Amino acid sequence: MRTFSLLGALASALALAACDFRRFPLEGTIAGETNVIGSAVPTLIVSPTDLQLLIGTTAQLTTNSPALFSQVQWRSTQPGIAAVNTTGVVSGLSFGTALIVARYSFDTLNLATVTVTVTGPITGPITGGTLPP
Repeated sequence: MRTFSLLGALASALALAACDFRRFPLEGTIAGETNVIGSAVPTLIVSPTDLQLLIGTTAQLTTNSPALFSQVQWRSTQPGIAAVNTTGVVSGLSFGTALIVARYSFDTLNLATVTVTVTGPITGPITGGTLPP
């Protein structure tokens, strides 16, 4: 009878170990930890960190995310001012400032931000200066 209870305990321990999600750091890793394949999850960096757009224009944001960790999610805090699509293209929609947040889909604590200021084109006459000949 002890043989069966020892085997049962061993099987239970193996089942618990298999369900221990700490062994699979791709789910909620902390920047700099090593994943299952042995590669460190880099701290996410977005470029540029500050962006100025005119209404109606777009710009492409880029990250340092290697191909292995290319699952970057993008979000705007003010989508009516500056919207961002799934590939990091930002569109200036109206006057104001918005924060674009990028993060790994598997590590929501590892994020980077870009401040986007959207302005309009200069309209009307320019005064107070002279143009060169």
